[in-house]
Amino acid sequence: GNKDNKQLEWNQAANCAVGNGELTMTARRQQTTSSSGEKYDWTSCLISSTPAYGFQFGYIEERAILPEQRGFWPAFWTWQAPHEDRYIETDVYEFYSQDRRRLDLTQHSGGQGNCKPTLSFDPADDWHTYGAAIEPSGTTWYVDGVQVCHTPAWL
Repeated sequence: GNKDNKQLEWNQAANCAVGNGELTMTARRQQTTSSSGEKYDWTSCLISSTPAYGFQFGYIEERAILPEQRGFWPAFWTWQAPHEDRYIETDVYEFYSQDRRRLDLTQHSGGQGNCKPTLSFDPADDWHTYGAAIEPSGTTWYVDGVQVCHTPAWL
C-alpha cells in the first residue's frame, strides 16, 4: 500500500490467483491493517519480479482485460535496472477506469516523455495486448501490436 500515492489498498498474495493459464488480480472491500499499523479499507494484488529479475533494455508486454468498474487504477510498469543510481521507471500503461478510452504511457527519467492515446475500444470488453520496447534510442509503446507512442532516449 502507498497512501501518499493515492493508493487505497493493501496488497496481499491472497488476492492473486492463477488458473487455466490466467492470473486474476482481485480487489476487495476488506478492512485490514498493514505490518506498519496503517489501516486500509481495501485489499488487492501486486505482482513484482524484484529482486529476482531486472533489465535495462528490452520489450515487455501483458495481455489483459482491464476492470470496468470506476475507481480502479491498474498499471504495468518497470523500475530502474539493478545498481542504477537514478530514478528510472517506464509505465507500459496506467489505466484510470473512470476514463475508459485512455491510457497513460510514461517514461519517468531524465528525458521524460508521456503519451495519452485515445483507444477505439473499451479495455474491459475483451483481451488486449499492451507492450513497450525500451531501447537506448527511446521508448516505443504498442497496443495490440500497433505503435501508439514513442518518446526519445531517456539516458
